[in-house]
Amino acid sequence: MTAVIGFWDGILCAAHILFALGRGVERYVLCNPLTEACTIVPAPATDGFLVSGYAHPTMLRFHIMHANFFTTMETFWILRLGENSVWREVRRPALTTTRVCCKFLRAPLVRLHGCLHWLASSASSAQFLVAVFNMEREKFRLMEAPGGQGVRDGNLSHSHTMMGIHITHWHGKLCALADEPGANALGMWVLDDYSDPTSWRLQRKIDYYYSCGAAGAALDDDPHAAAAQTFRARFSRAAVVEVLPNGVDGNDDEEGEEILLQLGDEEVVYNVGRAAWRRRGTLLLPTRRLMMHRHCILQREVSFGDASQVPWEKDIGSHCFYRIY
Repeated sequence: MTAVIGFWDGILCAAHILFALGRGVERYVLCNPLTEACTIVPAPATDGFLVSGYAHPTMLRFHIMHANFFTTMETFWILRLGENSVWREVRRPALTTTRVCCKFLRAPLVRLHGCLHWLASSASSAQFLVAVFNMEREKFRLMEAPGGQGVRDGNLSHSHTMMGIHITHWHGKLCALADEPGANALGMWVLDDYSDPTSWRLQRKIDYYYSCGAAGAALDDDPHAAAAQTFRARFSRAAVVEVLPNGVDGNDDEEGEEILLQLGDEEVVYNVGRAAWRRRGTLLLPTRRLMMHRHCILQREVSFGDASQVPWEKDIGSHCFYRIY
């Protein structure tokens, strides 16, 4: 089985998975649709999963990061694609003695200011954190996240126990959408000063009562409360949360700023200017999910080094194919 797992800096990554005893992800396939360059690398001989890929800010070489979050946020491996590619363990984050776990296996990391960001939570507190990885220095740190509280659970092996907040970016700033306690609304928080992790500011509140449908309303005598409860549960498991300054369709003159969410099998859009929700579409298969494709920040200079390969079959019915086994 082959599954697409990420689209990072314009590079598509897929995993070749073997469903056999003691087997899992066997290899990763990466390709740049812009240049048609591709490469295949073996997965590390350890548990865990690929959390991100990134083009190094100065080396122009693509890297992938593997982590084991099933117990604690302790072990990371990085592979620099190219000649003599070897998985290497990076220094354990200096996160005191607190056990820290990634929020969602499928949540995309946010790239800003030369760092990767993702949500985390600790076993000792229900407060959310933001884990930060500096791509240049390969160092980790933690910062506070605003809003939503996690679920207290001593077993952090299940990342879905943390609920109610997602991070993204907004006009070059770190942004968080968090469930506001006691209100049927999402809080949109913006980190005004990146050098000050306490500078989170509530930008706006978004009423999340939208057309959840008659089925949601029928669950309760108060349809607003029922719809809010339904939305809250679905938002906690959202696979995609993106703030799009020019709207989902990229037409600033017509739509303006919009927020795109994948809630289960449904694409939902909130238009900031009109303060209105709408359904955009439905994913036909439960295994499908949205991925944002942005051209690589390094454009054609992003390099797989000597690991770069020529596609096995360049064009079959206007589709590019790659041999992965």
